Amino acid sequence: MIHYVPEIEGTPVVGFLARAWVDLLENNLWDKTLILLTRDLQCVYVTVSDDRIVGAISFYYDEDDKFVSINLAYVHPDFRRLGIMSEMFAEVGQHAKEQGAQYIANVCYPGNTAIQEFCKSAGGYEYSREYRINVPQ
Repeated sequence: MIHYVPEIEGTPVVGFLARAWVDLLENNLWDKTLILLTRDLQCVYVTVSDDRIVGAISFYYDEDDKFVSINLAYVHPDFRRLGIMSEMFAEVGQHAKEQGAQYIANVCYPGNTAIQEFCKSAGGYEYSREYRINVPQ
């Protein structure tokens, strides 16, 4: 079952998102400097029959630039390849449209090819790259 919360604070999805970040960090699929928390973080999440959360996409709407930014998109490994990510992205798309967004942005860590391929399959395209320059010693 798919759910939507307009603000994640105080909801059961917070713990799931925290565990998802840890899993991604431990598997070198995310950069700890990219974790973003904001008061206006919305979320779409999926539960199975026992109300266990198995997938979530947290996001926020940028009113100034009229876009939705994905904060984290994650499906538990035991539930991947079942269409859950597609279902959640479709739901995020509906909320983005209702809020007046012109596009959805998703920052993908370079090593996370699975989400990059998903974004491409959903019609996404690479927009920018980040370059890191070492501070002189």
